[in-house]
Amino acid sequence: MTNNIAIEDQYKRTSLFEKENINYLVHVLKRFNTVPKINNINIITSNTVPKVFKIVPNESIIIGALYLRNPVLALVYLRYGIEWQLWYKSLDSEKKDTSLCNIAALEVTRIFYKLLPKEDKEKLENVDYFLINLIKNEDSLSAESLLEHEELEAFHGLNTRNKIFEKSWKPIVDNLAKPTEYLLMDGGDHRLNIDEIALLNKYGCRPFPRPEAFTFASSTATSVSNFAFDKTDKARSILIKNSLKNGFKESAIEFSELLKSNLRKIFTLNDACEIIFSPSGTDSSLQIAAISQIVTDKEITHILVASDETGSGVPAALKGCHFENNTALNFPVNKGDKLEGFRDVDLIKIPFRDEKGALKSTEKLDAEVYTAITETHKLGRQGCIACDGSF
Repeated sequence: MTNNIAIEDQYKRTSLFEKENINYLVHVLKRFNTVPKINNINIITSNTVPKVFKIVPNESIIIGALYLRNPVLALVYLRYGIEWQLWYKSLDSEKKDTSLCNIAALEVTRIFYKLLPKEDKEKLENVDYFLINLIKNEDSLSAESLLEHEELEAFHGLNTRNKIFEKSWKPIVDNLAKPTEYLLMDGGDHRLNIDEIALLNKYGCRPFPRPEAFTFASSTATSVSNFAFDKTDKARSILIKNSLKNGFKESAIEFSELLKSNLRKIFTLNDACEIIFSPSGTDSSLQIAAISQIVTDKEITHILVASDETGSGVPAALKGCHFENNTALNFPVNKGDKLEGFRDVDLIKIPFRDEKGALKSTEKLDAEVYTAITETHKLGRQGCIACDGSF
């Protein structure tokens, strides 16, 4: 954040920087790096008013020394304040819909709190602070009830004239009032879920930067980089601003088409080339399987190249079967069940490695693929070459 007083510096003169506390403080401050970067918003600490938490719209966040004694408490409050400032900056020039900022910031902070490791949540168990109590009491978090919380308005001191939750706000809040790290897990299956202790998914990865780990695996089994996370976070900010101006649906479609256009330029693809976004490489395999069944009436043989390097669910997906017990849109299904309407197919697997584990030569792989295609054609079947791009 440009011109900010680094939050790390606020602790240097306190006992928290003593040797026995330094590791925990570094742990908390690392999580602060996932907070949006907003230009020209200063974070100011106050020793003279230790209990203060105040948002000065478009200028600063003032936090009292009492909050800083509990780094997790300070982290949650600052997460709220910075998110509020992000939405306030996204409002039109009249800046009249500050109730939307209250609602969005609280929803983001509620999810942020849920994504804290168990160790951090324990630091907030016995504290009595308005924001923490509100987050923990989920029954009171409907948009309509939040409009009546004068305590939220007290944070910034602005009188909210509009006490009505606008219909156009709902899709924006539902889709964008979420931390970026949550959005990186959203819209996928259970493989993306993280545990509450180490915040790792089944692949040992996190939806926010993990620079201490060396992850040279597939795109699925690699934690997001600092660069990519910051770019994604910036994209969320732009989507919020555009959605408030033009509506969520139009802004989301425009953003999607922009991404496709950029990909065409990067890979020098013809404009007629269709790009389809997918939650994972395995979902892409399922989409390809469905398209192949539409475009041909012949019996189909999928030729899976690098079958030993793809996701374990890819063979099932190519056969038109569910590869997890829930879909990317979180509908419960039975793993292995075939989707309705899919015809039976054959599957030829061509692994990258031989029986001794050594990589095959390019010539050998080409020959195996050529043979598979030729034999499939002789049988009068439609051959489809599948390469899972997630490896």
